[in-house]
Amino acid sequence: MAFEVTIDDRAVVAAFTKAPALITSAMHRAVELGSADFEGSVIALTPVGATGQLRASITHDVSGSGIMVTGRTYSTDVPIKTASVETGRAPGRMPPAAPLELWVSRKLGISDPGVVYLIRRAIGRRGTKGAGMFAKGYRDGLPRVTARVNELMSVVRRVL
Repeated sequence: MAFEVTIDDRAVVAAFTKAPALITSAMHRAVELGSADFEGSVIALTPVGATGQLRASITHDVSGSGIMVTGRTYSTDVPIKTASVETGRAPGRMPPAAPLELWVSRKLGISDPGVVYLIRRAIGRRGTKGAGMFAKGYRDGLPRVTARVNELMSVVRRVL
């Protein structure tokens, strides 16, 4: 799943030809800060779970040069785990026992294989609801990212 904010503006290109260093710097700043805004929104919405590992795995990076810059916010955790938490799990087979054993131990304070089995069976029968942390984080972070783009465009207008 991908969410995108694209700045496709002839004014940016025109300003880049007049002041490449300034526009490059402004573009990198907008993308870096925007990616960090999305990261913060996603982290705030990511469930802690038993270990906090998924929440701690949310990060961002920026790549590219000139005005061709890409920022992304993503998880470094196991992709299937991240996707399952994001979108939920459909009913069907029971999930593996090991992650639930840790969850039951830490969240319920017990170590009972029977409880783990009952939870696995319930998840297998009903599935789970997704947290939607990336989709909601995109929605929540978009106003701040839009403000970053507006800051960039004010630099562009000053150059032109």
